[in-house]
Amino acid sequence: MQAVRDPLTGLFNRHYMEESLEREIRRAERRYTSLGVIMLDIDHFQRFNDRYGADAGDTLLKEISVFLQGHIRGEDIACRYGGEEMVLILPDAGLEGTLGRAESLRSRISQLVVRRLNEPLEAVTVSMGVAIYPDHGDAAEALLRAAEAALAAAKQEGRDRVVAGQRMG
Repeated sequence: MQAVRDPLTGLFNRHYMEESLEREIRRAERRYTSLGVIMLDIDHFQRFNDRYGADAGDTLLKEISVFLQGHIRGEDIACRYGGEEMVLILPDAGLEGTLGRAESLRSRISQLVVRRLNEPLEAVTVSMGVAIYPDHGDAAEALLRAAEAALAAAKQEGRDRVVAGQRMG
């Protein structure tokens, strides 16, 4: 049986995320509710890794993952998408609520003090892209594309920010 957790971060893995997103979209469709997706990326992660080493990068990934798991609702799903990218699936969350939660997480992550060998490491920031079912897509792939495009816009606009996806049609 395939494991559902990422071994480094303890977050759900990408395979589980894809299955969960499909399931949550079907549930939102049946209930006529919305669904929020937040894609986040640690800003300048490669530079951080180069400066402090890969084990410090792993420590940073673990700390942000623990933070996320402790700051989402019980029904929310936190996943490692790949590398330093993570995805949060937020059932019954509309655009304003999802943007507000993303902004709160972004702000609090920038204040995290991550330690390695009892020494504090430099503060990091994250960029986030937000997409909402059904506004930004009615299928998992479309929602992820919208969140990814919004994340790319956040990076292009200077990083350390939250950007909403573009509405369909």
